[in-house]
Amino acid sequence: MLLTPDAIRHVVDTHQFDGAGQRPIIPVDFNRVIQVLNDYDSAELGNESRHGQPTLVVTKSIGNEVYRLVFNVLGGKRNLSLQLVSMVIKT
Repeated sequence: MLLTPDAIRHVVDTHQFDGAGQRPIIPVDFNRVIQVLNDYDSAELGNESRHGQPTLVVTKSIGNEVYRLVFNVLGGKRNLSLQLVSMVIKT
């Protein structure tokens, strides 16, 4: 799994409180990315990203919050990796 500085900046800068139950991302939330991947409630293939890669959308309820993570699926048939591109937490 790839967690790039660009992804972290995107999540922190663009996914703030939206007035509809979405809370700002804080640094400790990134510690939950692996937990969400290992024990998700739902996972589905999403639309292609703006870079043309397939995406994977994963959700997980933790306490009274729902984590929604979007990953680009990178690589070929044998060597796949996931790159975090978005994370939203609903309360």
